[in-house]
Amino acid sequence: MVDEMLMMEYRSPKLSECHRWLEVDLCVPHSTLGWTLIGGGRSRAQHVFWHQVSDTDLLPEVDARLFFEDRRKRRKADTTGVGFLTGCSLAEYVERRLDRGGLSARCVATIGLRNALRIGDPPSTAVHSLGTINILLQVSRPLSECASLEALSLVAEARTSAVLDGHVPSSIGNTVATGTGTDCIVVASPLPSIDGVELDYAGKHTELGHLIGSCVYDAVSHGVWRSKGFLEREQ
Repeated sequence: MVDEMLMMEYRSPKLSECHRWLEVDLCVPHSTLGWTLIGGGRSRAQHVFWHQVSDTDLLPEVDARLFFEDRRKRRKADTTGVGFLTGCSLAEYVERRLDRGGLSARCVATIGLRNALRIGDPPSTAVHSLGTINILLQVSRPLSECASLEALSLVAEARTSAVLDGHVPSSIGNTVATGTGTDCIVVASPLPSIDGVELDYAGKHTELGHLIGSCVYDAVSHGVWRSKGFLEREQ
């Protein structure tokens, strides 16, 4: 079962005709861990999706989760899977994949910077712009609970490093941002086979950790520089 996972081809993300939905089919059910409005926490999913909204869709009085679930039900009749909500263009999604030593890591990300903040910035109800960084990491091997958490931390670190290297300013201060106020990350790994073999480690000293950090950094870095260009043209 694990060997089949390693040889499996990833399916490319599909963008809807209206460009407001982006769908990723993981081919088989995966164990997922992360935070997002639909399917957050520890869950199982085969489908990961993004929905683009406008600033006027999510006014302060709107419950974002109920709003998103309603939109998803209208499109697919159910809300199973993992769902990201964003205000940035889904047509500008970034996908990166690295393969080495019988392991694979694939990152699909959408990058918006209008909500950029530095860690520790004070909360502000005046910041309503929906630009955000949403990241899906898919790996080719089953991960233990500890390895899943470690992979999640590497994704966050790679995201932060890419934003810092892009010199993105905080939207409410004079400092350099480390992300946005509404970033979401999900790590997806195949379910373990009958023998229950899982990788116990995914840190920087492991081959998988190298692949995770490299592909996520490359994807977010590319999206950051492109998004910075969009913001500069708007100003």
